[in-house]
Amino acid sequence: MRKIIVKDNLKLYGKALYLTTKIVELTEKTGDINLSREQVLKNETNYKVKAIATAISYEIARRWGVLRKIIVLSQKEPLNKSTSLLRALLTVGTYELLFSKKKINLMATALEPYIKRITNIKILNRFKWVLNRVNEFKYPNPPKEDILEFAFWKLYFPKWITKKFLNLYGDKTLKILEILNTDAPISLRANIKKISSQELLNLLKEKYGFEGTISKLDDNFIVLKKSYPVVNIKEFEEGYFTIQDDVVGFLIRKLCENFNFTSILDACAAPGRKTSYFSMLKENLKVFASDVSYRRLKSLKKLYKTLDLPLPYLTVLDARNLPFKKSFDLILLDVPCTGTGTLRKHPERRWFLKEDDIDKKALIQRQILKEASKFAKNYLVYSTCSLFREENEEQVQNFLKENKDFKLIEEKRFDPSLEYKTGFYYAIMEKT
Repeated sequence: MRKIIVKDNLKLYGKALYLTTKIVELTEKTGDINLSREQVLKNETNYKVKAIATAISYEIARRWGVLRKIIVLSQKEPLNKSTSLLRALLTVGTYELLFSKKKINLMATALEPYIKRITNIKILNRFKWVLNRVNEFKYPNPPKEDILEFAFWKLYFPKWITKKFLNLYGDKTLKILEILNTDAPISLRANIKKISSQELLNLLKEKYGFEGTISKLDDNFIVLKKSYPVVNIKEFEEGYFTIQDDVVGFLIRKLCENFNFTSILDACAAPGRKTSYFSMLKENLKVFASDVSYRRLKSLKKLYKTLDLPLPYLTVLDARNLPFKKSFDLILLDVPCTGTGTLRKHPERRWFLKEDDIDKKALIQRQILKEASKFAKNYLVYSTCSLFREENEEQVQNFLKENKDFKLIEEKRFDPSLEYKTGFYYAIMEKT
């Protein structure tokens, strides 16, 4: 977490608070803390301001629902009666007051120059009025035995997610939730056409002081010890490496080294990291990549260009309605999912996700599986970054029951751990 002596840096602190407020306000619309942070901070040049705003916004993202519940209980009226700016200000202020122990008047004074530019300064009076009531709030201290309340107030998880995890992990649930609140390590895939993973590791340490290790899952990957600013260095821009979860790399490399295929369809391909790893490992492979989003396929093209790889065949398609007249040796379906395996790097998702989203995603997944299976000549590979069985094991079991011409060769799930950044599931099926 950030270290700053506020009284000596009031202007810096005020700007960081204001930018954090704008990140929170935008996140309410996008549901994505990373996207919102990038948009708000893209023109900010002060590194300290960016670092503080980033740190506060991620801590708020973890506690989003808890902070808003405290505000509602304190002001005794729904938040939807406030403007989006005031909701964001109160969310940031409540976090700073209760979790960073900042004084209300200090925050108001620091924010005042920035608030004056965009709205009536009276908003700060409401800000202080509500925070004075928040300051009187008695924060609950439930025992671990009351696991739903404990997980909500102490680990910042909605009760419905905790219930789902209890069914999935049993007495390991609290440990899993604790891990999901830790910062996720960054894993990098070396562009082995230019540099080995060991050479990349040495370069990053000697030139930038970035510490890391070779991945235990795939030795073409390195896992950094901290969240270093790797996207800002020239080696990233020059294609010496790309950012990719090593659990995903583990699957792609397993497929390339243990299964025979000369053509693949990556039917949910963007932004292209999986597809590009296929292209990197098998030079003469015929690669077809499709995605429902043209914008995201542009990111795939950019990645291929950066990595100096020959472009695959690209097409914009909904994987639920494929028009192909040919089959493919292997089809990879990294399907849309609830993304609960990525809560370490997307902490806000726990609060924006709804329980019925599981059924909505599962329906789309079933439709994609059914459609893609028509074009699989030999292998059909299904994967998600979800932790829920409805999107993983149960989805595959139901598909196999309805499609007797496929059999399961291997399935594996990576549950959250300090070693793996992302929860991940895959199933490799063969057409008989």
